[in-house]
Amino acid sequence: MGANQNGDVTEVNRKYYDRDVCRLYLSGLCPHELFQLTKMDMGPCPKVHSLQLRKEFPLDEAASIAISTVKEFGKDFKEMQFKFDAMCALVQMLIVGAKRVKGLCVTFKEYCEANNYEGCVRCLQQVDIEYKALKTKLQDMFNFEKQIIQSWC
Repeated sequence: MGANQNGDVTEVNRKYYDRDVCRLYLSGLCPHELFQLTKMDMGPCPKVHSLQLRKEFPLDEAASIAISTVKEFGKDFKEMQFKFDAMCALVQMLIVGAKRVKGLCVTFKEYCEANNYEGCVRCLQQVDIEYKALKTKLQDMFNFEKQIIQSWC
């Protein structure tokens, strides 16, 4: 990735400290490359990515520590992303359940207007079942959210 990804831009005498050189790329941390082909893909980097400059870049001990820290964070990021996806799935289940309850309420109203006592009772029983399921899913979501927050702190 980067402005010179295809080698079509002629290399001028650049140094790794030039403004148009991606410093994050030099240390192996450019987010445009780290999150390639993921949901967080940022597209090509507007700055220059040069392997030659990367070889010349002096990676001292502090940079090595920073790289290992970011790589360790990457593991946490994957776990965070998994938890976020699980939370989204729970929310989707809640939305589906809420739509069912809403539909049952509309049906209940129709049965009431038609003076259909048996239909009303069946609808109320179904609403009770859906409500309890929805309440359980909502409680699960809050417990899961609490776990996530505690794991971050």
